[in-house]
Amino acid sequence: LVTGSMFGAIHVLDSRTGSLRRTFAPHDSLITTLSLSPDGKMLASASYKGRALVLSHTQTGGEVRRLTGNTTDIDCCSFSPDGKLVAAGCMGQTVFVWDVKTGKQVARINDMPAGAAHPHYVHSVRFRPDGKTLAVAGTERTIIFYDTKTWKRSGTLSGHTDRVLDVRFTPDGKQLVSAGFDSTVRLWDLGSGKEIRRF
Repeated sequence: LVTGSMFGAIHVLDSRTGSLRRTFAPHDSLITTLSLSPDGKMLASASYKGRALVLSHTQTGGEVRRLTGNTTDIDCCSFSPDGKLVAAGCMGQTVFVWDVKTGKQVARINDMPAGAAHPHYVHSVRFRPDGKTLAVAGTERTIIFYDTKTWKRSGTLSGHTDRVLDVRFTPDGKQLVSAGFDSTVRLWDLGSGKEIRRF
């Protein structure tokens, strides 16, 4: 279990006992997002006004590298299922994708129009379990899918009446759950693109 603090520190806890294993501080301000790699060996993190996505070793806390290129705050991040890529959603409705091993930026997506009520933020980025699709959600109220080979749009889901705060694929990749500021959680069938349940 990993948690982030208001002052830039990251705490690694034993998920069974809750005991603290280690603390390290790759940032000097509020942690805005954390994501563990699929093998649990690496952690991606960002902070308020930090501008960089920091990759750290979970066992030692040592910094692997800082991924740069964006000029605005990072609000969310996520590793690809194979751990080779990491995506980050930023203020300015922009998504960056980096190669974890080399630190090279492999994609920059900024074709999302800003929402009228709360312009600027991407709140969630998630890779489909097969790694072929990246889901992006934020102030546009629409969930947008991108092909991870071309980084072009491959589909959308519409229905939320306010910004979308988070999205998650089911393990089989056939459905997606979204949570919105409109106080709804929605389950979508990705084959048909239809909402099948609302909570």
